[in-house]
Amino acid sequence: MTSVGRPGRPLWTGSARGTLFVVLSAGLVAAAIVTAALTVVVGPWMLTMVPAFAVTAAVLAPFRRVTVTVTDEQVRVDFAGPWWPPIRLARERIRAVEVVDVRPWRHGGYGYRGSLRLFHRLAVVVRRGPGLRFELEPRGWLVVTVDRPDGALAAFGLPGPGRSTGPRGLRSPRRR
Repeated sequence: MTSVGRPGRPLWTGSARGTLFVVLSAGLVAAAIVTAALTVVVGPWMLTMVPAFAVTAAVLAPFRRVTVTVTDEQVRVDFAGPWWPPIRLARERIRAVEVVDVRPWRHGGYGYRGSLRLFHRLAVVVRRGPGLRFELEPRGWLVVTVDRPDGALAAFGLPGPGRSTGPRGLRSPRRR
């Protein structure tokens, strides 16, 4: 991840909602409440499960919504939870942008998969469907699920899905 100063005016903003993460987080909160209530009947040992449910719900909750914002200076990926740090990429670091059909099994499942620093590849998958793939300099990629991703191509000066060339040598390869 590249730290970038204050972002400029948004050229495009898109988001995706992860219904799976909403349901799982709500279920875990409900399980924590029920488990805490059962300690009166079953015994105090059940209280040891409450923190596990609560922490797991807190880890899953940020993925209920992912928002991608493209500005003149950067691409920013924000999560619903304030405790999950945003991903910031300088526009100079983006070599290519393309619209892809994101399948969770191709990226290791749902959630935050990989690391730009360690593995030079990262997938933020909150649901199956359309998304964006950013090819990065000097190497690596970022995939994010987002609704109506074609608008991001326009923010990069690309006409839309298909083979084309944009400013700063950006290219938009064919859909996969």
